[in-house]
Amino acid sequence: MEVPPPYAPTTYSGGSLKKAFLRDSIDHNEYTPTCLRLIAQYNAMLKNEAVNKEFGSLEKFKDRFGLEYVLGIERLKVGIPVTFGETVSTANTAIQTQVSDIDFNKNSGNDLSGGKMKGGAKSIAEITGNFITCMDAVRLKYRAKDQLHPLLSELVTSLNRITIDGKDFTGKGTSCYWKDDKDLVRLVAFGDPQIRGVNSASSLRTKIDIWGNDYYLAHIYKVLVQFLEPTHVSIMGDLISSQWISNKEFYEREQRFSKKIFRKDILLKNTHFFNICGNHDIGYAGEMTKERVDRFEKLYGSVNFVNYYPEGYRIVVLNSLAIDGPGWENIYYDQTLKFLHSLKKEEYKGPTILLTHVPMYKESGICKDGPLFNYYGSEYRNVLKEQNQLSQESTKMVLECVFNLEYGGVILTGHDHDGCVIEYEHNKTEWIIINSKSGYRVTKSTIIGPKILEATVRSMMGEFGGNAGLLSASIDQKNQWMFNYRLCPFHVQHLWWATQVITIFSAILIATFFVFRKLK
Repeated sequence: MEVPPPYAPTTYSGGSLKKAFLRDSIDHNEYTPTCLRLIAQYNAMLKNEAVNKEFGSLEKFKDRFGLEYVLGIERLKVGIPVTFGETVSTANTAIQTQVSDIDFNKNSGNDLSGGKMKGGAKSIAEITGNFITCMDAVRLKYRAKDQLHPLLSELVTSLNRITIDGKDFTGKGTSCYWKDDKDLVRLVAFGDPQIRGVNSASSLRTKIDIWGNDYYLAHIYKVLVQFLEPTHVSIMGDLISSQWISNKEFYEREQRFSKKIFRKDILLKNTHFFNICGNHDIGYAGEMTKERVDRFEKLYGSVNFVNYYPEGYRIVVLNSLAIDGPGWENIYYDQTLKFLHSLKKEEYKGPTILLTHVPMYKESGICKDGPLFNYYGSEYRNVLKEQNQLSQESTKMVLECVFNLEYGGVILTGHDHDGCVIEYEHNKTEWIIINSKSGYRVTKSTIIGPKILEATVRSMMGEFGGNAGLLSASIDQKNQWMFNYRLCPFHVQHLWWATQVITIFSAILIATFFVFRKLK
């Protein structure tokens, strides 16, 4: 009888491999990576829904087709080669490897050395196997995204399972990845792109600079969304660089925004896309006019709305610029206040993700931008001209109206280009900040249960490093919502352009060399 795929070849090969190793036909240097590769292939097969539906577990498969490859089946169940965590003697050497005792942080420069590693030998074996599989794919000249992305995702997911004393290992904190690519929420947020414009008076240098900046922003966006495959994407306000431009210029910049930089056609089919209004889009409260708000909503979407999701969470988009005043047209204050009160009256039973431009109030020193309010003179009715954060009273109102005490959630903001990450908890009276020092130094945070995480996404402009904020959400084993935020820095713009120029120059030199060689 011909035994069908997928488990049979791996089972048979695993058994034969161990026999060869035990008989000294191959040494541990050849056995270990081969065994890891077979285990990784087996694990990859298990994650295929069609395979699971057709063949079920390894035990069911073995019984169904009468397999007797005891050694191979044993290795697949254990999940690690015999050389991991076991003492194996051969004719030439005695090998003893205990992976769980390895100090992976020795001389690493952090405080994790000597700590207890979560994951053990099986996790290390899985990581090694996934790495070998990725390298094999490259050697086989796999180039397509749909070929490489699942393998890389599997490798990153296995790496994420490793912690030492509950902390990430060196280098992990600066990586751009999801803790689990099956999280219910995988939101990528881009802060304050501030797309600039040109006119007939602009110099050639300015035109080239703006063209290059568009290309730089588009490259960051394209690379991250295609690799991370988010469920949601949000631009955190200040889509353009000035609220004072004409309607004609506003529409021209929107075309660059949607057709060239933040293209929706490269996203997965059901990805949700949010445009948050910033002060450079519609102005602060004292500059917010009907013309500015109308043109924004026409091209980018509503300034206040809420989306509900079947998984049990909601996303609220809020025009925080209209809350503090005095404003030029009070209609937008009234609209936003009515929207907030409707959210409070609803008493939503679930966590909320709030997307807005202006950060909540914080005392000086927590974030780079401290509290600041400036006003126009009496000739302009003393209306609000500028603010760094919401007022203390407005912050309290927003937190009470938007968030349920039993669930909490997340606030994502822009505006402060340096970024800042803080956490709140409720003290039975009000929401209070619990990490009150140096929030601008924090680049990642995780909350579980009824807390609020506020992350001001560092700007994606070149001088700030081309950043994105990654927010993921899942439900843990205790049925509590868990939110994880981390900053994803891309490249400083001039360094990125240097690599592009060097690459182009090298290509021209190589092409020129072959042309002259052919002519000779």
